[in-house]
Amino acid sequence: MTGVPVTGIASALVAVLVLAGCEARQAADRREAGREFANKVCELSSDDTVITVAVYAFIAQARPEVGRFVYIVGTDSSLPPAGTQAVQDKGPTYMYSPDPAQQAVVVRQLDAVGDYPTLLVSYHGLVRTDRLHPVVKLSGEYVSGPARGKAIGIRAIAPQCDSTGVWRTPPPPGGAGAG
Repeated sequence: MTGVPVTGIASALVAVLVLAGCEARQAADRREAGREFANKVCELSSDDTVITVAVYAFIAQARPEVGRFVYIVGTDSSLPPAGTQAVQDKGPTYMYSPDPAQQAVVVRQLDAVGDYPTLLVSYHGLVRTDRLHPVVKLSGEYVSGPARGKAIGIRAIAPQCDSTGVWRTPPPPGGAGAG
């Protein structure tokens, strides 16, 4: 038999396997360190971040799609400031009154500018089993447009921390549409 002795081949093969194993372990360690870092970033984020992500997801799930929004200040179901900012980021937003007579005035003004779906988003709280497992509860009611009077029942939206340390919401069960 000519060439490299069998013991030399075996030694080289063992060395390659050891190096491959070390590389795999280092890659796993890097992934774990990245996950730990991402979790720390999410753990340190504010409730405002989670509420904003949840409101965006709630709006994205609303059917029909929302053209504009109304919000009520000073009630037990009023959006916190981060939620109000989130609806303002998503479209034209108007103050709405808890008083039905004043609501009628706002609805007449909304109808005068167009028959667009207008959604009142209501907040029902944020609960965390721990810093990485928040649940935001939201509901809605269309106050003008073709869906006037249609309600969206309370939805529990549970943002999740991704591997980059960003809060995201998984798609809703049963498809993208809801309402």
